Amino acid sequence: MRWNRLALLLLAVAPALPLSTADADEKRRPLTDKEKAEVLPLFRAYLEPDSELGFKHRMNLLLRLKALKEAGAEVLADVEGLRGLLYASRPFHLPFEKKNLPKEAKGAEVVLDTASNVTSVVWDDLRLSVALPATYTVARDAKKLNTIPPFPMLVSLHELSDFQDAKGSRPYPGMEVLKRRWDRRGPLKAVPEGWILFAPVATRARFVEEGQVKSDRVPLKAVWQRYPVDFNRILLEGGSDALQFAASYPAFYAGVVVRGEAADVDPEQVRNLGGMPVYVVKEKDKEPPAVASLQKGGHPADRLTVGPVDKLPEWLNAQRRVAPKAFHWICKDPSAQRLAHWVNLDRLDDPPVVPTLEVAVLDTQEDPNTVTLKTKGVRSLTLFLSDQIVDLDRPVRVLVNGKPATEARIESSAQGGTAVTLPRKFDRTVDAMLDRKGLSIRKSLYFGWLYPVVLEGIQIKGDYVEPGDTPPAPDAAGASDKDLSEGKAKTYLEKAAEHEKAGRLATARGLYEKIVALGETTAKGEAQAKVKELEGKADVVQAPK
Repeated sequence: MRWNRLALLLLAVAPALPLSTADADEKRRPLTDKEKAEVLPLFRAYLEPDSELGFKHRMNLLLRLKALKEAGAEVLADVEGLRGLLYASRPFHLPFEKKNLPKEAKGAEVVLDTASNVTSVVWDDLRLSVALPATYTVARDAKKLNTIPPFPMLVSLHELSDFQDAKGSRPYPGMEVLKRRWDRRGPLKAVPEGWILFAPVATRARFVEEGQVKSDRVPLKAVWQRYPVDFNRILLEGGSDALQFAASYPAFYAGVVVRGEAADVDPEQVRNLGGMPVYVVKEKDKEPPAVASLQKGGHPADRLTVGPVDKLPEWLNAQRRVAPKAFHWICKDPSAQRLAHWVNLDRLDDPPVVPTLEVAVLDTQEDPNTVTLKTKGVRSLTLFLSDQIVDLDRPVRVLVNGKPATEARIESSAQGGTAVTLPRKFDRTVDAMLDRKGLSIRKSLYFGWLYPVVLEGIQIKGDYVEPGDTPPAPDAAGASDKDLSEGKAKTYLEKAAEHEKAGRLATARGLYEKIVALGETTAKGEAQAKVKELEGKADVVQAPK
């Protein structure tokens, strides 16, 4: 949803001078119980999907948040407090139950195995199993889902033996793995009693193929939209594929459990985890190979636990997701590894270049409130910022490859957003946090992603050069920048047309935007028209409603 003049006026309440962190904390206070009771129905109305009164609900919420801010309660600065409000007001899609299948879903199955309490789903391309705590059922039947604490969720990637045995394919591989690992009547029953257990299904257990992570085979969205998931406590378990998923999408997970004697990970990608806690299950006397690879990749010793399976419940219950303020990233799989924690890699050099990124948040006399970036093979990126990353009550500074970044964009009603200069102080906004164009948390219901300031279009012309190194020589072939841009534009245009034809409209639109970002090329006009044509259109895929 785009801003208008009134909304901008409502949000223009920043102090004339930046506050220090201490001053900001003194002026900021938590909501009182009365204020929470007043704002909850406003959030509930704002989050109501497809409401004809959406604009009115949004404006009512903005007005109330403005008044609270003036009274010293900055709701958008307290991310965890805000998440609690959202948990108490969020809507849910219909749960996976046979009665909720639409009439047109011929051949679809929703089967509950009462012995294991596992529901298995086969619905178009969606195949999964899920087990829910008994307290969920009680709250659902009483229509009080928003009054109970959300549940942690364990995503369990099954193995080939769960998918098939000597007799052939098994009907519900997700159920097989949950029964095998988390028997509700066994010694580890505390986990199925208190957690949502989710087992996505992939043909022959191929969640990763030829080094590429297949994110659509772990449909987290299908679960978090239907059930009260605690977004800070989603953990992943499985073999090598689980490690690869965690190294590609660490922003989703609070930790990873490694199972299987052969499970391993590429040491180069270990640092993508950003220090994520890892539990390696040791089943025999021999140490699993993943331990050596994690150590070789520099995983912090205090974030690596090797132990027996019976110690897992205690370890699982201790984990909470934390966005790292310093991390290294390597993008070996450009189809998946674009979201580096809270930095999105928008435009990359073409293969065989392997893009890398090193991030550190500093607050020193030399580099006050500064996001430092050292990049190779990255040409533009977006920063998602919250008060857990930087101090948003002070000007934010961005340093790219040793030089201050001076330009970025923030979303607004203007085409392509509004250009801003850096460093500067930014207002926290509801639109940036919950209803950005193309990334609406209000619509996706993924309340694990709460960033009230988004800086887009940070352009990077060169690569980071280590002190003492010689800068790279000009292009050996002597090709001009214009020639290189024309070549890239032609390649992107061909790829975009292929994706558009296949119904992958979001990917196609991203490639057309890349062409526009290249500047003046013969394909720019066509690309601009396509960006406008595909604006707001979803991928053409068969998925549950």
